[in-house]
Amino acid sequence: MKNNIPIFFSIDDNYLNYFLVTVESLKDHANKENHYSLYVLYTNLSQKSRRLIKRYQDKNFEINFVDMSDSIKSLEGSLCTRDYYTKTTYFRLFICDMFEDIDKALYLDSDICVLNDISKLYNTEIGDNILAAAPDQSVQLIDEFKTYVSKCLGLDYTTYFNAGILVMNFKKMREIDFSKNVVNLIKTYEFKVAQDQDILNVLCAGKVKMIDTSWNQMPLGNKHHYPNIVHYNLIYKPWKMNDVMYEEYFFKYAIKSGRINQILEQKDELFFDDISRFETIMDSLKSMCMEEAYREQNYYNLVCVGR
Repeated sequence: MKNNIPIFFSIDDNYLNYFLVTVESLKDHANKENHYSLYVLYTNLSQKSRRLIKRYQDKNFEINFVDMSDSIKSLEGSLCTRDYYTKTTYFRLFICDMFEDIDKALYLDSDICVLNDISKLYNTEIGDNILAAAPDQSVQLIDEFKTYVSKCLGLDYTTYFNAGILVMNFKKMREIDFSKNVVNLIKTYEFKVAQDQDILNVLCAGKVKMIDTSWNQMPLGNKHHYPNIVHYNLIYKPWKMNDVMYEEYFFKYAIKSGRINQILEQKDELFFDDISRFETIMDSLKSMCMEEAYREQNYYNLVCVGR
């Protein structure tokens, strides 16, 4: 019997083209000895989008669509979003209870290119930890992000992880009633900077297996010559900007997916041709980090100090 690799994604129609690039790259490196079960979590995904995704299905590559509308409805008023974030980013917080027959799974963002067999990441031994994840490179490199993680969240910035690439221990999460803890935290405090990523870092602190950043390589800092996954995080997206590090991988799979024309058309509309606009967006995020870090009623002061 082939090894089954469960992989979860969260998308909507607006992200379809980029998701298809991700799936194209993932399948290009898949080992035929494995079976890959993809679960596409959504609340707004058209039949046309589903047909385009479903064309990747074959005997080793299974596509499942999971409507999250009912699951997320009770929390909608409590979910904070900003910029390019949507409520789909919160789906990863609740899926462990929805799939009780799965004990371990991958969660992947849809702004990535997979450049190695994803089963190698899935086979990471995580023991009794809740997750396996890579340190967030943007936090390691940007001083304002470091300050935010330290002073607002009360965490060590060197072990603050990015939630776009996760190996998730569903069995452990169910044992500790993780979803209930998420709901309680959402109702207690509003994380404005990184939303669900902050929630995961707070709740999983000390129970995370740190993995090599090659499995979550961002277009920041020094270029990695052999990345396993490229994650076009923050604003460093080749469908919005020119000369993004590792853009060659994205466009290779955009062509292979047959969506290159649609992506280039969208790029004409989204293109950050004025570098000052990019700098303004980053400056705004840095300012938010500093405001939250030194706000008297931030998470650390309200929750951690009182323990």
